[in-house]
Amino acid sequence: MIKLRFPSVPRPLGILVLASLALLVLLISFVIYVALVGIAVDSSLYRKPLQTMLSEQLGRPVHLDGALELQLSLKPSLRVRDVRIAQPDNFGSSDFVRIGELQVRLELWPLVHRQFKADTLFASGVRIHLKQRADGSNNWTFTSLSDAPGNSLSKDSDQHDLPQQIAGIDIQRIELRDVDIEFRGVNDKPIVFALDKFDARLPEDGPVQATAEGSVDNSMPYAIKIDGGRLSDLLSGKTAWPLALRLDFAGGLMTANGSLSSADTQLRFGLGTPDLGKFGRIIGVDLPDAGNAGIAGALHVTPGQIQIRQLSAALGKSAMTGELSVDTREDRPRLSGALTLPVLDLRPFLGQDTEEEPPTDFRALYLSLAKARLDLQPLNQYDADLILTVDKWLSLPGDIRNASLKLKLDSGRLSMPVKAVIASMPLKGEIKVDAARALPAFSMSLDAENAAVGSLAQLLTGLPGIEGRLGRLKISLSSE
Repeated sequence: MIKLRFPSVPRPLGILVLASLALLVLLISFVIYVALVGIAVDSSLYRKPLQTMLSEQLGRPVHLDGALELQLSLKPSLRVRDVRIAQPDNFGSSDFVRIGELQVRLELWPLVHRQFKADTLFASGVRIHLKQRADGSNNWTFTSLSDAPGNSLSKDSDQHDLPQQIAGIDIQRIELRDVDIEFRGVNDKPIVFALDKFDARLPEDGPVQATAEGSVDNSMPYAIKIDGGRLSDLLSGKTAWPLALRLDFAGGLMTANGSLSSADTQLRFGLGTPDLGKFGRIIGVDLPDAGNAGIAGALHVTPGQIQIRQLSAALGKSAMTGELSVDTREDRPRLSGALTLPVLDLRPFLGQDTEEEPPTDFRALYLSLAKARLDLQPLNQYDADLILTVDKWLSLPGDIRNASLKLKLDSGRLSMPVKAVIASMPLKGEIKVDAARALPAFSMSLDAENAAVGSLAQLLTGLPGIEGRLGRLKISLSSE
């Protein structure tokens, strides 16, 4: 048997080796702890340099008044409290933005390669004050160092690169809580947009998702949900960007599904509200008191043109189907299309009560029209070429059916040839409106030939029992 003998290690050297191994294990444990758990670093020493850098970049004072904490790990995070951004010159002394807490948690490895990939972006207690003046100036346009004279960076180049820079953003989770945005326009009347809760995902290689809840002026609650495609696809504008949207607002509902593109947007949409007049009063828009209202169709948008196909709409007692298109490539937008209305009730548009019975003769019609309110000035803002077919017409005396109207509006002058069967008598005529004059003018003429007069005579005179045939009838109304 052969015994092997190894040279002995000097005792001091053995202690050194063990100490080195222990130090190595401790260092590895420390790195693992920092990577997995993280270690907090007080960043208050960097407060002033960071404030100065942000102020120079934004072109207005930025204050970091609260705690400034940095957590070092594989996913380093930065938490800042009480952030304030000042108003620009001549917009008052109040803050433009106040943020109670802002936290960003980043991915370390992409950050080394100058890529912004965030695991979490969180903000709460945010207050934003937007102002706009009559001269068009506002407080949300920032002047940074890149705008300074002599700067080598080109604004056009910056704007060209901005979509690409934004498209590279990757945020797995966005959480916003307690956000208030106040807007004051030329009339200095505040409109407050409250965002109680906002959650979103903006992954670089995945679909955009967002949900939000809040209210406008503390009286108009809303909830919105958006599911889209990749953010980079939307900003590049090269492909159709898929979109599914649902908006509940002030008792109304809007849905849209389809694709967005700068060259060709196609959406199937639907809008509806149980009370159109109330909805208008809530949002501050004068809408007809027509009760239930809704519209749905297929929207197709190309540069300068908007088309709605497979249109289906209901407004109170009125209903319609057809197609519409708007061309905005001329000085005045032009509306064209063809609509079929199984039932038409004009009383909501004339400010009349839809619950009242329609007038039964011309005297009642005159009294009813005396209450009507109709502003003709908007006719100067649009051109139109429409064909309307009305099966049954409410709000006018007599039994009116199979009405056909060709509406042509050009430079504020409306011409509308009309054909209809009124009280079983075929009538034709024309309605004209001249809104281009200082005092708008209105005229209407109706003609009938060789027809039975029984029902029409009762309609015109209010007296039953008149029979016979009519050689020719001409009815004219004029505002002059």
